[in-house]
Amino acid sequence: PNNAALPKTFEYVLARRKGENLDTLYTAIYEPYRNNRYLSDMSAVNVLVKEGAERADDTAKAVKVIRTDGRVDYVVYATNNSVLYTVTDGNVSFDFRGFVGVYSVNGNGENIYSYINDGDIIGNRSGILSEATGKIVDFSKELAFENYITVEFNENVDDELLCGKFVYIENDGEQNAVYRIEDATTENGKTRLSIGGISLIRAMRNDEDISEGFIYNVIKGQRATVVLSDVEDFAPIFDPISDSFTASAGSLINIDVNAESPFGENVTYIGTTIPRGASVDENTGKITWKPTSAQLGRNYFAITARDESGREETLEFVVSVYGSTGGAGGGGGVTTPTEPIKPEEETPKVPNIPEAPDAPETTRFVDLGNHAWAEDSINALADAGIIKGTSETTFSPGNNITRADFAILLVRAFEKNSDNTENFVDVLDTDYFAKELAIARNTGLVGGIGDNKFAPRESIKRCDMMLMVYRVIKDTLVGRADLGAPQYADIDDVPDYAKEAVSALVSAGLVNGKNNLIAPLDSTTRAEVAVLLKRVLDFVK
Repeated sequence: PNNAALPKTFEYVLARRKGENLDTLYTAIYEPYRNNRYLSDMSAVNVLVKEGAERADDTAKAVKVIRTDGRVDYVVYATNNSVLYTVTDGNVSFDFRGFVGVYSVNGNGENIYSYINDGDIIGNRSGILSEATGKIVDFSKELAFENYITVEFNENVDDELLCGKFVYIENDGEQNAVYRIEDATTENGKTRLSIGGISLIRAMRNDEDISEGFIYNVIKGQRATVVLSDVEDFAPIFDPISDSFTASAGSLINIDVNAESPFGENVTYIGTTIPRGASVDENTGKITWKPTSAQLGRNYFAITARDESGREETLEFVVSVYGSTGGAGGGGGVTTPTEPIKPEEETPKVPNIPEAPDAPETTRFVDLGNHAWAEDSINALADAGIIKGTSETTFSPGNNITRADFAILLVRAFEKNSDNTENFVDVLDTDYFAKELAIARNTGLVGGIGDNKFAPRESIKRCDMMLMVYRVIKDTLVGRADLGAPQYADIDDVPDYAKEAVSALVSAGLVNGKNNLIAPLDSTTRAEVAVLLKRVLDFVK
């Protein structure tokens, strides 16, 4: 295949054989690499029936994958998970009963990793729960952003094993009833499976009268099955770090990673995938990099920690590099506002924000080292009382900002006020943002996500943040944003309700693309917000 056309990552791959009278089992190994391969050989190995009876059309195959570091992975697949097989290859032999399994050994033939899907035996491990079965006792019945199915399982199941799996419901077959489990909570023998925004409503009973209720894709009492997988991995464990960092071109950044072996073995660090110019200390895990202006945008890092026995774990994160002006922009939820918002008739009031040269010489926040491109904007807004730190000495510039917090910033920056205290239904009077959000709602800064809701605690997306800014400065943009917005490859990803706002702010030079993209649905950080807001306030003076 054309490697340039392949995606950068695979979350999963679905494949099937096509044709007639096929009697083969096709196996493909995807090997991502750049310059140097890390797989040296692949071959089939023997799979023998140890216990149980195969059906006429049953088959089981195993592939041996040899890596350049000495580790060997055996990947096995069987069409019947009730048959116990033995996989043999020289001095390596292991039992397997399931559908899919991975059994890994180091250079000494010692098992260092195993994975099994819908099975109960792999190697010396047995009694693994292959699937969880039960019946539906409740489910979400109204239109909602978050839906659930409550199941009474026939056996005790660890909630963590359910997360990320799929629940299969044996319904009437008119529509598919398979849902991805985003979260699971068990209480009093009943497990609530959160399935996110996928509704269980199939249709209205009466298209002309919603009061007659709905027809659902599932009903109480139907059988529910969750196919389980299990992993035994004694690889090094990384200390938690952020999954994203920001830096400015030309500045030196240092990121420390650390991993511990459960067996106390020494750990070596390898930069599996790092940008040009970056280095990783193999003994300490310290990452050093000075990005160039040619590396603006998102830069992917994959750092592997390997113990003396060959067990390994990989840590992934992204470093976003900005130029001297920083990358500003952002937005909130992606659903359409309930109704168009009327533009403000008066000219926005703008506080007198000190320019960078007049900013205090003393250090206000101590955690802006990797965000020098945003420091002047942050300090200027802080001096004006618009933005605050997360403590007396920290700003947390890399943290995402919520929809409510951004609305607060707009209310403060443009000195908005309203005597109307009517608020969104998902905002409590006791919420710290209740007062400012009511002002934002009743002065037309924000329009909500529908059903008189605002989702105040969700991270704000770039397109929605641009929309909020556009509403408050729309009149100021007249005659100053008519050059036409630059064309970005992902312009069609901008929701219709935000396209006018995005085009206006980009063409006015208030918002820059990210790595040549608008990235309308990306979340945005506190540092990015500060740069954008300072730029907007300077624009409308």
